[in-house]
Amino acid sequence: MTDNKGSQSVVAAAGIIGAFAFCVLWMIAVFADPSWTFGDNTISDLGISESETAKVAITIGCIITGAVMALFGIGKAWNGKSAIAAAGVFICMAGIFLALIGVFNKDVGDIHKFIACLFFICAILGIVIGAIGDYKIGNSLFAATAGGLVVIAFASYFILSCAGWEVISVICILAWFVIDCIKVGLGKC
Repeated sequence: MTDNKGSQSVVAAAGIIGAFAFCVLWMIAVFADPSWTFGDNTISDLGISESETAKVAITIGCIITGAVMALFGIGKAWNGKSAIAAAGVFICMAGIFLALIGVFNKDVGDIHKFIACLFFICAILGIVIGAIGDYKIGNSLFAATAGGLVVIAFASYFILSCAGWEVISVICILAWFVIDCIKVGLGKC
């Protein structure tokens, strides 16, 4: 992603703002629904909360962050080469699925579960493929950071409940997204 540095910086900044917005809206939802507990509840439980504030906040967070992530993925796919471009395709799809998680909450059952699984699969594939691309072009620190976040997400699967794993995985994906946005903004790809 070496061409269009100005537009890359704008998309990278938007990505950081989108990730931050998700975190803020997630916290608003948690504070609005005191029954939500880490390890017992998934983030998606906030989308069917009895608190209207919680429902709206997490829905908006998913849609905004998903849209920004999809645009960021398009930029990576358009401007990247080989593995970086392939990672961009998966990140774009992950963003679309994240936005759809906001649209199709847990009330719709299997559709929500299917979309959520696709989000996690696409995000992890995008991160892993992007890490391989980073390693190939000499961005070892970014590759190692991405790899470390994937290991944390996978390890949490064996240590925590499904709900706890989901929360840790989303945190790892958001952390990677911010780091990758910083990398793109700095022109390190």
